Amino acid sequence: MTNQLQKLTTSESRPDPHHGNISRRCFVSRTLAAAAAPSFTLRTSTAASSTNRVFSNIEHLKLHGDPNTYCGHPRQCGLFNFGRGEIVVMHNHAPSMYQVRRDIQHDFAGYHSRSVVLLQRSTDGGRSWPGENEVEVWNEAASQDEREKFLLSALTSPRQSIDLSHPDSVVLFPRTFLGADSGEVVQ
Repeated sequence: MTNQLQKLTTSESRPDPHHGNISRRCFVSRTLAAAAAPSFTLRTSTAASSTNRVFSNIEHLKLHGDPNTYCGHPRQCGLFNFGRGEIVVMHNHAPSMYQVRRDIQHDFAGYHSRSVVLLQRSTDGGRSWPGENEVEVWNEAASQDEREKFLLSALTSPRQSIDLSHPDSVVLFPRTFLGADSGEVVQ
């Protein structure tokens, strides 16, 4: 491991006692070190114990994207491991030329205004993400009338039964901007 990687994974990445077990700097530093190294040791310590976890044979796979598409923020939409090799990832997906700030701006004036929440499914542990398994869950780029119709349909039509105790359940709580006139955000 290079001196820079050693520095990232030791002195600068000690957990911050004010933010639980791991600080943002610690998380980012360890992530950068893991991305650069073929193996990585994660050191954790608590008052009760100290442990080392070694991650090796790290493989990076491309989930989705191209030079004209913004794909990001699965943490806002969801990552689900259902076992048996089945993984579902939902993320924001929007056309982007990466030319001006608005192309990647993180608000409703930016990529959100033209994005969809795209669900992607792998059945081989994340090695492949076939296009036929993609589902558009929410379309922020749809017209305001279409979004309102979709949102209000929950009030005007029979509601489907949802079993949140089922191990294959996934629930998404997206938000939408109803328009500049109302200034209202619906979640």
